[in-house]
Amino acid sequence: IDDVRNRNNRWDVARDWNRRLGSPHFWGAPGARADEWLPARMPRTGLSLPPHRACEALLHARGLRPFTVWQLLGAGSVGSQTITGIPVLEHLRRDPALAGRLRVWPFETGLAASPFADDAVVVAEVWPSSIEFRHIDHPVKDGQQVIALARHLAAHDAAGTLAPMFAPAVDDPTAVVREEGWVLGLA
Repeated sequence: IDDVRNRNNRWDVARDWNRRLGSPHFWGAPGARADEWLPARMPRTGLSLPPHRACEALLHARGLRPFTVWQLLGAGSVGSQTITGIPVLEHLRRDPALAGRLRVWPFETGLAASPFADDAVVVAEVWPSSIEFRHIDHPVKDGQQVIALARHLAAHDAAGTLAPMFAPAVDDPTAVVREEGWVLGLA
């Protein structure tokens, strides 16, 4: 649930998912919301799923610092955006104006360089911090990152190097397409 005043039930959703998983994977609840099923700090034991996906492990191996999708609160956390963003994405997928055109990469497209029709709308995960953005004149860091990313992807499209980004060589393509996803541009 997410309303027009930006109130949502992400803490309840995370707590419910943790119960279903049998241990608290999601973490970072504010003090008043923290309990055994939704802790304030990262659990160190009892996890059935790894803290990072394969693409995040690759970023770590390259010396970068992506945050785990399980972290809900704090600087750099992405868990709350995931929980609130997936329903928005589903709403877009069901929008009549986008019916038959919107595809979520790589889950609905596979890992192919040109699976898209000319009128396709492709939604892909990106990691804006992976490209330089501080040269962009904008008062908000997120604004700098979005502008830099848009210019970066547009330059690749103009050069004919965007399509191959949708076909990265990955160790386990089945896991990437069925479960984990991938970050566009991460080779």
